[in-house]
Amino acid sequence: MKKLYYILLTSLLFACFTIVFFHKTNLDFNLTCSYVGDKEFRPDAYVVLHLDKDFEQYSKINSRTAKIGSACKSSLNFAKHDYVIVYGRKVKTMYYSLKSTLFDDRSDHYIKRIGRRVLFIEYENGDSTGTFMYQINKDKKLRGFIGA
Repeated sequence: MKKLYYILLTSLLFACFTIVFFHKTNLDFNLTCSYVGDKEFRPDAYVVLHLDKDFEQYSKINSRTAKIGSACKSSLNFAKHDYVIVYGRKVKTMYYSLKSTLFDDRSDHYIKRIGRRVLFIEYENGDSTGTFMYQINKDKKLRGFIGA
């Protein structure tokens, strides 16, 4: 009888681990700002901004990010939201999972931070061009993806 309990307990723990490991958490998002002028689609490069300071640093990278920064500055509220900047196409879904963070993240090792979850994005099909900024709920543990 004890053996049966151990088998059931082990099976239950394995099932719980599997659910937690493979569960995808989909994020709600709203398009906050768009900047037409960037025609390059970069599916493996997007930025998650958590603080106003992050946005200021992003705006100073080059002339393109400065234009995006000036176009989007007035619509931001970092006290309540984080923001995701994507390049080239509109977003269909945003999600994260433990499995994706551990196995699907192709970022260089120095980008990966312990305790941070990678945000993964699926894009709409089509020819929409530009840079798009999306508002998401505040979550300091999310990070962008800098792919190869």
